[in-house]
Amino acid sequence: MSITLNLRVRILALHRYLTSANNLLLITIFVTLNFILSYLFSIVSFYISKKVFPEGIISFTSAVEALVMAVIVAPLLETLVFQLGIIETIKKKRSIFVACLISALFFAVFHLYNAYYFAFTFVSGLMMAYLYCLKKSVIKGFVVTAGAHACYNLLGFLLSRYLK
Repeated sequence: MSITLNLRVRILALHRYLTSANNLLLITIFVTLNFILSYLFSIVSFYISKKVFPEGIISFTSAVEALVMAVIVAPLLETLVFQLGIIETIKKKRSIFVACLISALFFAVFHLYNAYYFAFTFVSGLMMAYLYCLKKSVIKGFVVTAGAHACYNLLGFLLSRYLK
């Protein structure tokens, strides 16, 4: 019983800290956690199915086109749809927790390449939903979430192109 209470106290303390953290720190935490998760899910995916995460289903004719889509268009549109649209709509009738779960589920279904990538994007979607909800204003939540998503995609793009 005391272990559960202690865990709750620690989680609430972490939540209070993250609520008051500056935007740059939140983005850094999100990108770092997302890269760790991506790496762990890639290892599991590789050892179970001998495949790594897919490159994606859309091919681009130039690196600039791919960069613009990955770093500008996708983060803005996905934050608009999956965080702002879904969370703001659902939280009017359900709890924020339910809204975040549904947002993450839709985000994962949108990125459904295989089961492991689905699991990774669901967890990533939960983190983005939480990040969005940490900010009390819709605009701040949108900017921080889209910014974190863009930074993650930029680092992923650069690593995938230049570390082969």
